[in-house]
Amino acid sequence: MVLYLVDRVRKIELNTAEQADAADGMSAINTDKRFDGLAGEALWQAVTATDDAESANAQAVTELRLRFSPVLQRHIAELLEEGVLDGRQGVRLPPPAARVIKTANGQVLSWLPPEDGREIYEIGLERLSIPRYPHISLGERLDRVAGKLFQSSGLTLPAGFPACLLPSKGAVQEPVSVPPQIATADEPPTLDITQAEPEKMPIVQEFKN
Repeated sequence: MVLYLVDRVRKIELNTAEQADAADGMSAINTDKRFDGLAGEALWQAVTATDDAESANAQAVTELRLRFSPVLQRHIAELLEEGVLDGRQGVRLPPPAARVIKTANGQVLSWLPPEDGREIYEIGLERLSIPRYPHISLGERLDRVAGKLFQSSGLTLPAGFPACLLPSKGAVQEPVSVPPQIATADEPPTLDITQAEPEKMPIVQEFKN
């Protein structure tokens, strides 16, 4: 438990530092050149900017959004997974707004509105407090917050994406491709939350800095 908490706090501090570095214009974080140096909240503001059909860079914004779509999917999936993992350990450590997301071309610092990120994390945390099926209420919450994020980004929520992360018994699953995460040597293996065994939710302790 102590080792788990130390690792989680270290990752939170790392993400926070990386977000600050990005704000200062440091380019070491974003190795995926397709985002033209945009990182963190600046990247989010770029993809959520109001559409302007007369703008000369309208096509560039559209292309940026399409490149951001798999990053957004991966960010949502990792937040949900993190909630599940913390729930197993009986802790609650709400994630920072920024997170380094690995892509096929490197990595990029992604940022989501804190209230939406916390909502996704809490859904994962609550995942273990009920039997594996049904997850109707949690699935509806995930669908709502994910849909909001995609809509804000000018994107269409991929069919079956929330259901793939949090399926309900008897639901018809449509194939959906969630961008893979490349784990590093010092990170724990990715948890397949769709295969998690039912278990009683442990008492969750709140840890504050």
